[in-house]
Amino acid sequence: MSQLSAQPSHAVHIPSGRGKSRIDQVDKDIIQEIRNRNLNTTLDSSQFVSDKVKSLRRRVWDEWVEYIKFSNIDSDQLWKDLCEGSTKAIQEFRCFLEYYIVTSTKLVPCLGPEEYEKERTVKSAGTIQDVWCALVHVADEEVLTNIRRQHPAHRQLYILKYRTDAGGRGHGPAADVGKLIPRLATEHGLSRTQLFEKKEMTLEDQLMILRTVWQRARYITCQPCQRLSFSAMLIMGGIGGWRYESLKQLTYRDIELGWVRDPRNPQKGQCVATIRIHHAKRKKDKIERDQTSSFTFGITLVPFKPVCLLTHIVSMAFFKDAFSTNFTTPEDILFPKPDSEVDYVPLSWKDEIKDDLVFQLGYKLYWKLWHRVLLVGGLRENPKPYSVRVGAGNRLDGALTSAIRSYVFGNTDAVFRKSYLPADMRDDLMGISYGEVSGKNEATVSFLHQTFTKRDESAPVYITEEEFQSFENRRDITEWRRQRLSLPCNSTESKAILGKIQHVKNVLEEKLLERRRKEYFRKADQLRSLGQSTSHLHQTALISPRFRQNQSSSKAAEQLAPCFIAEDSNYAIASKIVRYLRQTPTDNDTADNDTADNDTADDDTTDNDTTDAEAKADRARSICFLCFKDFSNRTNLSAHVRNIHLKDLEKPISCLECRHQGQEKTVPAGFPAWSSHTERYHGSENSPIPANKRPALCLLCNKTLTIAGFSNHLKKAHGSKFAAKFQCPACLDHSLQETIDGKDDWISHVKAKHVGCRIAGAVLIGVPDKPAQRDNNDSCMIGMKRKLEDEEKAGQKRLRTNRSVFGVDRGVEEEEFWCTGRDEDYLDDIQDFD
Repeated sequence: MSQLSAQPSHAVHIPSGRGKSRIDQVDKDIIQEIRNRNLNTTLDSSQFVSDKVKSLRRRVWDEWVEYIKFSNIDSDQLWKDLCEGSTKAIQEFRCFLEYYIVTSTKLVPCLGPEEYEKERTVKSAGTIQDVWCALVHVADEEVLTNIRRQHPAHRQLYILKYRTDAGGRGHGPAADVGKLIPRLATEHGLSRTQLFEKKEMTLEDQLMILRTVWQRARYITCQPCQRLSFSAMLIMGGIGGWRYESLKQLTYRDIELGWVRDPRNPQKGQCVATIRIHHAKRKKDKIERDQTSSFTFGITLVPFKPVCLLTHIVSMAFFKDAFSTNFTTPEDILFPKPDSEVDYVPLSWKDEIKDDLVFQLGYKLYWKLWHRVLLVGGLRENPKPYSVRVGAGNRLDGALTSAIRSYVFGNTDAVFRKSYLPADMRDDLMGISYGEVSGKNEATVSFLHQTFTKRDESAPVYITEEEFQSFENRRDITEWRRQRLSLPCNSTESKAILGKIQHVKNVLEEKLLERRRKEYFRKADQLRSLGQSTSHLHQTALISPRFRQNQSSSKAAEQLAPCFIAEDSNYAIASKIVRYLRQTPTDNDTADNDTADNDTADDDTTDNDTTDAEAKADRARSICFLCFKDFSNRTNLSAHVRNIHLKDLEKPISCLECRHQGQEKTVPAGFPAWSSHTERYHGSENSPIPANKRPALCLLCNKTLTIAGFSNHLKKAHGSKFAAKFQCPACLDHSLQETIDGKDDWISHVKAKHVGCRIAGAVLIGVPDKPAQRDNNDSCMIGMKRKLEDEEKAGQKRLRTNRSVFGVDRGVEEEEFWCTGRDEDYLDDIQDFD
């Protein structure tokens, strides 16, 4: 008898040659591990859904859970009945949708004496369709899935689908509920049409926006990088009409920069770039079997700099030190010499920066800047950023074939016809219909079609300071101020209350400004229709009613505007942009600048009679030349360098700012060496303060001084200020109002609220405070020399000073309250721009 083989009959056969199996050996452990992982995992179809849709579904389902809880409804049975065509179930869901409409309100601040009013958050019937679609989807996954398992023979019966892209039409029980939405909308005054008019930003409109960003920059305050990013995003949007999500995710890896021989003049070189755009709104779970998800296009220098995308890219990249090659100036990149051997020379990025975003600007901030630019530009209406996409699409339409336009635009021909044709026709239909007898009016009709044709730059851009201060008289703000007095100023609760106050004031400022602009346009239109002047309606002083960050850099942007928007090509414009990004004006640029406080910081006895508003407006920003982040003052810069860059200074370092200026300087290791270098070559305002050099901070002018010279500074620079009551400037920066009555009151206030020290009226920086020592007469603190007329008066004033300074609970010194009157991180969180 032959011996039985140990190999089972179903063993894997391993052929030889080209048909050889790719599985060389079966691994039972791997098979079991894969099966256990997959069979014990619930399939989650929502992982490929956008966060926005997930949020809507979760919110609507929570509303439904609350609704059935108070209605004593069996949710599972109701959904089952709906699938079976129950009329009562259809009516129940109609009740829920009506409940959703009625309860979709919120209290918002208003300008009237009632202070708050109800505002409906649901205004469109389309929103209710979205709500019903979200509810059906969640119910199908969480409720009907179990019912389908219980009734496998009738599985198809218990499937609900509802889509809004077909206008809510369809079949089945879910569609039957959807058909009730139009009547619900009529009953509750919801709009059955889109709530905005589809407009396009024409080429002329877009150029006007780009001019306004720079020419009227002081009224559009933002950081330099944000302004340049906004300008670049707008240019790219105007090129191809791409969605903002596509523009926002542009990285250095998506840009190939290089030099090419000019085909028109082989003796010249040109800087060029190839940019890859990734289309947004693509399905996350889609397997790409074509290459329509992205495409590339080339650009080069254009003479008109407001639309020169290449200048924007090179300036930003040079500022961020993104090139692997060390170039002295950005012009070395933009104006190359041709290579003698090849026609194209690629330029490479540093490896560590390839995946960084080129223009970092979130959509929320882009939205705010967009509307601020339109307001400052004098527009009566407020079109959406979507209008840039509409305008670009219509410029491409006809210039490209429909196939290529769809490829560039990222959608189909049908979608373009449905969503991207403006409601306002730009063509002269009268001329087309009646020909020559109607005259030649194409230019007039086209001009009428432009959004900026109806602008009026004399319209108000700010409310008055008195109007802004009147918000403090509201009952809610008064109560919140009272509550904050009992809280540590740097506590979470105190910051939350401050956030409420700022939110209310922001809303009221926006509403009051809108009212003032409507009044202005109404009166101005009436006067102009009568041929009368409107000059008396113009704001006499365009001054912000509140302190805003980035005021100095925004004024610098206006100084850059003449050469930036010049019609001819400016060779050095890129260097000017980089210098603007670094907040470092050239010698020529400083001629019209306000004198910065730090120009006289070395002189402790300098007299300074400027007002609080002037001091704020003239305050120069301090720049860290290790990372090029800017700060409101040297104090914050010094803290930043100590907290972030001490390790960077442990060894000799090459100064990037010197390199940008065409010099190579290596700074020895250590904080003092870096401080000395930056003060010598880049200005004291950009030099971090070494420990114990100038540790006494004056909150009235934001200067740092020596301990010995502080008393003299307080007397000479601010002596006249104490003659009348005034508001603490450091508290005003945090929307607090603390009235100071005299010098002693100021000393007491600094000690109690700003962690004052043994130096009366000062805040110590970077050195530990010590208990004040007293002389035998218990009259004064060390270093404080007071010239008084007689001994009796001297004793009285000194005793009063002791009470005001030391009569405060010592526990206050343990609070982490702001020492500089500014909390940069918190302000950045609660307001994206000013």
